[in-house]
Amino acid sequence: MMPGVGCIMTEETFSLVFIHHPHAKVQAGDVGEWKIDEAPRVRAADVPAAIKYVQEMGGKSNDPVVKRNAARTIKALKRLTAACGVPNPC
Repeated sequence: MMPGVGCIMTEETFSLVFIHHPHAKVQAGDVGEWKIDEAPRVRAADVPAAIKYVQEMGGKSNDPVVKRNAARTIKALKRLTAACGVPNPC
C-alpha cells in the first residue's frame, strides 16, 4: 500500500511495559518484549477523515444496505461541519 492511500491518520497515546524473560537463553543482553500496558479506550478521527473512510468503505461494498447506510452517515457527518450559527455543533 502506498503511504497516504487508504489510510486515516489518528493519534493515540499509550504506555509501554517491558516484559522480562528471565529464563531465555541468550549470551548477552536483556531478553524480553515491549507490550502496550492498556488498550486505548477511545479512538477518534476528525469529521473529514471519517467522511473519507465511510466513502471508501461504502464504495467497496456491493451490498445496497451498506451503500445506503454509508450515504446516510456521510450526510449526517457533513451536517456536523455546516455552520449553524451557534457555538456548539448542530
